[in-house]
Amino acid sequence: MLMNKTMPNTTIETPDWLREMETILEELNEGVVVLDDELRVIFANEALTRMGHFERGEIQGRTPDAIFPSEDLPDIKRQHESGLRYGRHRNEFYLPRKDGGKIPAIFSGRVIQGPDKQEYVLLTVTDISAQKRIEEQLRESNSLLQKRQDEMDAELALAAHVQQSLAPHSLIRKKPRRGGVLQPSPHHWRRLWRSFPARRWFSQHCSIRRFRTWRWFGVNGQPHLF
Repeated sequence: MLMNKTMPNTTIETPDWLREMETILEELNEGVVVLDDELRVIFANEALTRMGHFERGEIQGRTPDAIFPSEDLPDIKRQHESGLRYGRHRNEFYLPRKDGGKIPAIFSGRVIQGPDKQEYVLLTVTDISAQKRIEEQLRESNSLLQKRQDEMDAELALAAHVQQSLAPHSLIRKKPRRGGVLQPSPHHWRRLWRSFPARRWFSQHCSIRRFRTWRWFGVNGQPHLF
């Protein structure tokens, strides 16, 4: 639709060829608007007037600047120019209501030529209010789920920190000494020695009481395993 000056409150006659189609257009569930080459409304079906809470006479003969706010007219102009360039256009916009509300809608328009050789714009307007409500509900649900996920991550991190702080000191890996090699504690060496198969042979031939330290079994403080 193109921006024009407000049309005086005069009655625009519906062309005869369009009157023959009124019965069919009135049966459609979607809003239908037919505009002439000056973008005046020459027909609007009942579905559209019901959608916008208009009376048919209130929009008959009107141009876009008499229906839409002035700040939206540049967008409407671009839509109309796109329709003229490509012969059709489809975009998401809104239909203003008589009480000032806005109905989100899909506008599908195409340029047609009537039997009188004049060009007209045929617009179908589809109400997508229900779809928008569902999208908003999904956004709110996703936001709540993300918030809960963040809370669970924080709780798991706190639980891991508490579990680590409560673990026995001997089970906590210490920082490597010089040389970058981890040094097992004496407790771990004793467990390793008790599980070693050679301990039985050693206990049969030697007395463990003779040795007071593990340092005897190896070099540089490391036990020598048979």
